[in-house]
Amino acid sequence: MSALPDPPVAPVLSARRLNAECHCLPVDPARVEALRRQLSLTAAAALTPTLFAMEPVFVSRAEVEAIERSVAALHACTREPAYRARALARAPAIAADDFGPDGVFMAYDFHLGDDGPQLIEVNTNGGGALLHARLHGLSTDAFMEMFRAEWAAQRGDAPLGTVAIVDDRPWEQPMLPEFELFAGLFEAAGLRAVIADPGELTFDGQLRHQGHPVDLVYNRLTDFYLEAPRSDALHRAHRSGAVVVTPHPRAHALHADKRNLVDLDVPGVPECRAVEASQWSQRRQWYFKPAGSHGSRGVYRGAKLTRARWTEVLTAGDYVAQREVPPPRRTVLVGGQPHELKFDVRAFAYRGRVQLLTARIYQGQTTNLRTPGGGFAPVVIVPR
Repeated sequence: MSALPDPPVAPVLSARRLNAECHCLPVDPARVEALRRQLSLTAAAALTPTLFAMEPVFVSRAEVEAIERSVAALHACTREPAYRARALARAPAIAADDFGPDGVFMAYDFHLGDDGPQLIEVNTNGGGALLHARLHGLSTDAFMEMFRAEWAAQRGDAPLGTVAIVDDRPWEQPMLPEFELFAGLFEAAGLRAVIADPGELTFDGQLRHQGHPVDLVYNRLTDFYLEAPRSDALHRAHRSGAVVVTPHPRAHALHADKRNLVDLDVPGVPECRAVEASQWSQRRQWYFKPAGSHGSRGVYRGAKLTRARWTEVLTAGDYVAQREVPPPRRTVLVGGQPHELKFDVRAFAYRGRVQLLTARIYQGQTTNLRTPGGGFAPVVIVPR
């Protein structure tokens, strides 16, 4: 796992106190500028001042170890036949397709509190890992090894030639800088790399982009089951096994569908229930989330839920109620003045093993990359 080294600050201070009081170990703005110089003008413009926080988040070693245990336990659950049967039964048919790959960059988001790290959600296409690693000079060897392992799981020792990084209108996405960094990562490994909208792909028995064969798709789409018309070529290529897709629809069904949380009895996973009308009277205790939400879309905090929204939640049929776990706090300097913001910790993992930790500092009801003083933040591990 990659994280920043233990800091040269008083180790007797707890992570909580450091997050409240310490403005040490700031991120060098020169690192951001160096990263910007690696990008196209379009991608460089997406490196907004709120994409990266300029101060780290402190996490205790015990909290890191608890996160690692939770991630391993959650991954083990997805290997259980009964769990798989339930998860796949409520997913579209495409999720039943199993060609071998597990899915890259599984992202587990945690809040930290008195009861230890608590899982908030799992994402199968979480962003930020390569941006974080490049900004802070961390090794990316494990990332390339992960893609090669995905390829080998489906194609064995066949040669890998072209990788397509696919998202809807990628040139308009805030994560465009990361897409370009991934293209560079693949090219440095001797591969051909393209960044593509799914509508630019064609399928004639071979997935193609502008006539060139595509061997592997690094899938950043939030069309998790490839159901949109613009995903048709990718949908058909994946279902036929003609291309390696990672992460894939099966990974989303097994890991990221929030209805799965109802079935879990794993330490570090807050109580989660199917939505019922009786929960209205206790709504302040819950967050209400649709099964396939991403980027906090359609997520409602019970304390701020109106009657009209509650009716929508009840009738939608795919919402779950998750016990509210307040986010931890980080005091940062904005314009020289201290501001108390919220944060979560994101663990990027592959096959149940944590590879990288980052944090996201924000203000508001849900995580975002629009908060002055906030953004992706390095994680510094301290003794307690």
